[in-house]
Amino acid sequence: AISHPRILGQIREEGGKMYMAEGNWTDAYNELYAAFLAYQEAGDQQAKSTLKYLVVASLLALSKINPFSAKEANVYAEDKEIIAMVELRQALEATDLPKFERVLKDKRNRIQDEPFLVKYIEPLRKRMREQVSSYHQL
Repeated sequence: AISHPRILGQIREEGGKMYMAEGNWTDAYNELYAAFLAYQEAGDQQAKSTLKYLVVASLLALSKINPFSAKEANVYAEDKEIIAMVELRQALEATDLPKFERVLKDKRNRIQDEPFLVKYIEPLRKRMREQVSSYHQL
């Protein structure tokens, strides 16, 4: 039995990353959410990065669940990198392609500084194009 939340967070984060690599966005979201909560409980700084991964998984899964509605995420409400992730989610939901690209490309957001996130920029762009395309077909 694994009892320390930090260790549990690491295990769940790796599981989430594995699911991301497989394109299993819903299971990735669930694992990353569990990792985020475990890191939060442990007071581990990895919680912030895991929250960013969680957002990407939720966007790719087209999840209606907003990761920022969790009270644990409120700790990061003022963090510039997390604000960028909120804006990215809002842009996708609003099918606002120009804003979506601006958020991705803004170096201050540091989205492209994390190798794990960089792998999922193209799938996110594809998801956004699908959203824009289906919006214009209505």
